[in-house]
Amino acid sequence: MISIEIPTIDNASLRNVLESIRVQTSQNYEIIVLDSSEGFVASDTAKEYGAKVIRERCMLLSARHVLHLNSRGEMALLLDSTRLLKRNAIEMLERSKDDMEIIAEREVGPGILRVAVDTDRMMAFRSAKREMTEAYVLPRFFKSSVLTAAFESLKGKLGQDFNRITGEDHKLIFIEAKRISSSMGMIDEPLIFHYGNNTVSGIFTKAVRYGLSARIASRYYPQVNVKRMRNTSGLGLGELISLFVLYAVQVSGSALGQIIGELS
Repeated sequence: MISIEIPTIDNASLRNVLESIRVQTSQNYEIIVLDSSEGFVASDTAKEYGAKVIRERCMLLSARHVLHLNSRGEMALLLDSTRLLKRNAIEMLERSKDDMEIIAEREVGPGILRVAVDTDRMMAFRSAKREMTEAYVLPRFFKSSVLTAAFESLKGKLGQDFNRITGEDHKLIFIEAKRISSSMGMIDEPLIFHYGNNTVSGIFTKAVRYGLSARIASRYYPQVNVKRMRNTSGLGLGELISLFVLYAVQVSGSALGQIIGELS
């Protein structure tokens, strides 16, 4: 069985995500939702879809840990309330022979920088295929025992700061998971569709959050701040310009987050 583990801080797109799970061609899964929304408004929606619901206000890395502690599957899919599944995603994942799987994603959310975000995502996936040991893109599908061991190691190393991480959570999990296992595969077919906020303000706010978490985590994991360069060969001028804008917004937001992290 596959445990689908979903942290959420609002109810905005959760129903669409759960509906994409409900219509899967394989029903060999369980859903666990950790509701950290104001007033726990997402809980009723999650229960409508038969999900196990945990109500707890916590940061993202802690939320993923709590979700996994409450899972029963042999494999775990780390999802979000903004990521929808293709109808055959669970069926495809059931064929996995590896301890971790990187899954191709597409960006479909609103915002003027959506195309740039999607281009960056595809370049990262292409780069990862050449050098799978680096975190160009990160696994979302794990053997449960590997994920459990990764969380235990993270909690031991981060101490109280484990509960302060609300960005770079996947990178931290990957760093520890690849120490435990080198068994990692890639699924070329996009099985996940992300409805992110791709406005300038949305991307900037997310980058601040990631920068803050990176500053905290880098005290224990310096490699968190290592940025991998994408191969931009074959891109047109318009795509390059949009990527420049995207990266400028991300870098400025991350820098602000790093400053806040240094002062906290």
